[in-house]
Amino acid sequence: MSALRVQSLPSRCPQPGGMAAWVLQRRVARRTTGSARRGKAVLRLQRPRERIANTRTDFLNNLAHRLIARDDRIALDDLRITTMARNRHLATR
Repeated sequence: MSALRVQSLPSRCPQPGGMAAWVLQRRVARRTTGSARRGKAVLRLQRPRERIANTRTDFLNNLAHRLIARDDRIALDDLRITTMARNRHLATR
């Protein structure tokens, strides 16, 4: 997923996150199940994952606050664009 939200106006918000957790995940996967080293590797993996989760939650809270402060009305829709494109009545302009 490249963008967290897309508006009718051409503005996008990049999704925050980290890329280093996959290295730690591979280390956990290589350890023997139930070993002390696997437990230590899991604890090392939990730190960046928690940081990423906190960063994303903070980003969403800040984004919601900015949208509420800026806009009078906010509308959400759950459209299936691919299905609409297949329908010949909805696909034409």
